[in-house]
Parts: sequence; C-alpha cells; structure tokens
Amino acid sequence: MAIVTRAGITQMSRQVNDYYAYIVGRDGHIIQRVELRFDQEADALEGAKQLVKWHKVELWQRDRQIAVFEPA
Repeated sequence: MAIVTRAGITQMSRQVNDYYAYIVGRDGHIIQRVELRFDQEADALEGAKQLVKWHKVELWQRDRQIAVFEPA
C-alpha cells in the first residue's frame, strides 16, 4: 500500500482525512489501493488525478465514492 500526503508538516490540531484511490484494471478488478491523506477533498481529488496513467482511478472516502478518473 502506498501513502500520499500533502507536502509540508501537518500540525497536530489539523484533522487529516483518509481517502482511498483504487487503481482499476481493464477487467474491472482492483489492481492497487493507494491511501491518500489530505485535509481538503479538493487536494485528494488532485492527488488521485495524478495517479491516472493507463488505468481508471476511483477516489473514495470510507463508503462514499467521490470521483472516477479515466485515462486519456
């Protein structure tokens, strides 16, 4: 499992939210789960977008699907 965090030091008083990006193969099965830790959903969206290369990426927070990104 890979962990992606925002650059810089997170202060102890700041709440960091856990998001998961699922890399999905052409057959629809999950290839990899990437843990994303950001304090803002917009940052998690940008982090997930950076993972899109050859496979679809789904961004989730717990049981809530936030976005799906398709490769170009």
